[in-house]
Amino acid sequence: MTDEQGKVVSMKERLKARQTAARRKQQLSDRRLEDAHAMALMFMRTQGDHVATIKAALKVADRYVIALRECVHVLGGSSLEVTATFPEGKMAIDKLSQ
Repeated sequence: MTDEQGKVVSMKERLKARQTAARRKQQLSDRRLEDAHAMALMFMRTQGDHVATIKAALKVADRYVIALRECVHVLGGSSLEVTATFPEGKMAIDKLSQ
């Protein structure tokens, strides 16, 4: 194996390791968001709130976020990001009703 081939193999291995790490990080973030959502729903149940009403409100909020994204796009912006901050770091939220 030539020196260049060795470099290519090394770069491919590093890329694969980075992709694997990114996938794991995304899975962990998704799991945390799902856990937070489940805890919020459980809390609302114990407080006597109607879960169906809250889920409907979250869907309405999702529609508002979609409309706001479209407004940002029309005004020349490239994107709108909703970010939740946790002790472990920040996480982008695509849908509030996840």
